[in-house]
Amino acid sequence: MAVRKERSLKIKTLNSVCASVLIGALLYIVIMGFEVVALGVMGIALASITTPAIVSSEGVLKVLLEIVISIAEGIMTIVAVVVGAIASLFSV
Repeated sequence: MAVRKERSLKIKTLNSVCASVLIGALLYIVIMGFEVVALGVMGIALASITTPAIVSSEGVLKVLLEIVISIAEGIMTIVAVVVGAIASLFSV
């Protein structure tokens, strides 16, 4: 397996923001139903996540893998920030 290159802070921030927007829009659609605004927000967030993956990758499978990794990395960053904030509340 090839060695993964480390992503820049800007790309990591973009991935985490877009992943949180995707989650928020998905929850909105589940609770309130389909609306044009929610679908538009999801489309913009998905396009923002896929653009760096398409530019930096070659091949369809590589692009799809990079998109999944970007979304997962964004969600992991959000979880790490939330856990860190909760942990800081209980630290002395």
